[in-house]
Amino acid sequence: MSENTARRHIAGTNPANLKAMCQSCHLHYDQDHHAHPRAVARRTALEAFGQLTFEM
Repeated sequence: MSENTARRHIAGTNPANLKAMCQSCHLHYDQDHHAHPRAVARRTALEAFGQLTFEM
């Protein structure tokens, strides 16, 4: 089980803002939030192995 903040714009761990979720539900709920860090990590790993990049 993991805790997830129901309202992302409210900081803190007030119990009224938390939900108990399994890992699968947590990742599904936060999929948009997790997409950017995942893309950055993937790009960083590819560049470390010599992948060339270009900016558009």
